[in-house]
Amino acid sequence: MPCCERCNWPSRITFFFATLLGMFGVAMLLISLYVGARGLVVKFMVEDARHVIINFRPKAEAGSTYDGHGYDLPDDHTDPMVNYRLPEDNDKGYTIHLKESDFPDCEKAHASTTVSAPDEPNVPDPTLWSECGDEQEVWESQHDPRLRSMGLFYLSNKKDDGSKVYGNYTIKSDYKMWVLDVNTEIEEAVEGIASMIGVFIMAMLMFLVSGIMCCVGCCTMDTKIVLECECKPEQGLQ
Repeated sequence: MPCCERCNWPSRITFFFATLLGMFGVAMLLISLYVGARGLVVKFMVEDARHVIINFRPKAEAGSTYDGHGYDLPDDHTDPMVNYRLPEDNDKGYTIHLKESDFPDCEKAHASTTVSAPDEPNVPDPTLWSECGDEQEVWESQHDPRLRSMGLFYLSNKKDDGSKVYGNYTIKSDYKMWVLDVNTEIEEAVEGIASMIGVFIMAMLMFLVSGIMCCVGCCTMDTKIVLECECKPEQGLQ
């Protein structure tokens, strides 16, 4: 007996497109999970370093060609150097993290860590605020290696006019550091979640349309009902 004896060509075509939309919906659902997971991945400016120079540059700086995270080794020294173009004015600062195994010495690590501003007149060095009393965040516990927040600093401002100072900031510590741009990571996480929600909604719409088309396919099937009966001869009277 055929799998769909009452199906005609209109219903078959409708069921075909309904199945196709359902498959696209599953694909979009998987894409939404992937996009959301990527948006929550933490990207550090500096990883596993004791001495680093970060070249902070404004977003609209003329001649800037580098945009993103990465290391560069200058010709005049062997310390890692990070060229970093600020995506926007950062008002949430930059956090320095330690390995969880070094966190019992957090206060000692904080005392040994220095952040130096560019060598310019009327430019003070940034203050490194201690975060040794902060609780461990979920992403820190899931990172490899596990991390804890040690300090927070902001870019310096000139003493005379209060303008933000860009250029080479030097960070030194007796402990291995991971440096994070808090503002950028929050924006990327929000964008990733927003993208995930958008793709997820598209997937749900595809599932909805697929279900409606299945109902339409059922309504366009033939209404002929085939009855099958089995006739047996009557037994004679004894």
